[in-house]
Amino acid sequence: MAKQALIVGAGVGGLSTAIGLRDAGWSVTVWERWPRVVGVGAALGVWPEAQDGLATIGLADQFAQASVPVAEAAIYRHDGRRLLQLPVDSPRTPRVRLISRRTLMDLLLTHANDIDIQTGVQADQTALRARLTETDVLIGADGLRSAVRQTFFGDRTAPRYSGLIGYRGTVDFESGAYGETWGDGALFGNTPMEPGRTNVYAAFRAQPQDTPGLDGLRERFGAWREPIPTILAAVQETDLLRNPIYDLHPPLPGFVTGRVALLGDAAHAMTPHAGRGGCEAIIDAISLVHHLTAATRDDGDDGVTAALRRYDRERRKKAQQIAARSRRIGIVSHARSGATARNLMLRGLQPLVR
Repeated sequence: MAKQALIVGAGVGGLSTAIGLRDAGWSVTVWERWPRVVGVGAALGVWPEAQDGLATIGLADQFAQASVPVAEAAIYRHDGRRLLQLPVDSPRTPRVRLISRRTLMDLLLTHANDIDIQTGVQADQTALRARLTETDVLIGADGLRSAVRQTFFGDRTAPRYSGLIGYRGTVDFESGAYGETWGDGALFGNTPMEPGRTNVYAAFRAQPQDTPGLDGLRERFGAWREPIPTILAAVQETDLLRNPIYDLHPPLPGFVTGRVALLGDAAHAMTPHAGRGGCEAIIDAISLVHHLTAATRDDGDDGVTAALRRYDRERRKKAQQIAARSRRIGIVSHARSGATARNLMLRGLQPLVR
């Protein structure tokens, strides 16, 4: 009889896990709280290890066709002076590819078309504990405010506000290159995403309830270097998502307990400054599938729980290190005091990254 998995959350990590387990012969059910599964957001930067993960679940060709490589990347001062040119294709910095989150979700959903994905499901503690008695493994891929984490891991680890408001969106504009611009307590970025479309993101220090609209964004960034004013003139209010930025604190002491595992933001939600949140969810998924597939050779709960412990040992330290690094990058890139010293330091790093 096939082993059974319940996955809570039909995002990038949840669907990647579902596809991998299905292909390994598991019976998979996915619970999603929203009425339908959609890809919300702008673009994702997918690093090589995550690209390999997508290839593992059969999406190599589709991903290659739908994504674009990062051909050039630099950090600028708000007046246009380049602070740091970043290498984008070397042994130390392997090639990253960008893809629309919606496009990636469409690829995953098409590939998961025979999986039991139930939408509009509110996974409360009672439902989760009852379902755990009926399944071999329960996987929480349900994001920052994970019901699975709260139910089985307690509330010691919780969302922590970073002090930043973030904006994400897309615009009909050909940016051509990756550019991130750092100012006093604020950041603006633009990247290619697909032909004729540019991924846009911005963040600045503010209270979580302070979410000014597009006029406020234009007022704050409209005098910065090109192409920022051109992008802001072209973008529409409906193109933007505004969200306070959170991570998890303190880090979880473990991603697993018994036959329950967490992955992605449910396990290690991080600020976006390292550009790795979506990647790490995919890598978590592939690692979890690998260890659970090996467990199918064992009988009973012991094989599954041992597999989950191996997943935890493989992924927790790595993911939490990236989350910590992302937070540090956010502190530096949004510095108010010491911005001049920061800029001089970045310029001094240029010979080291060539």
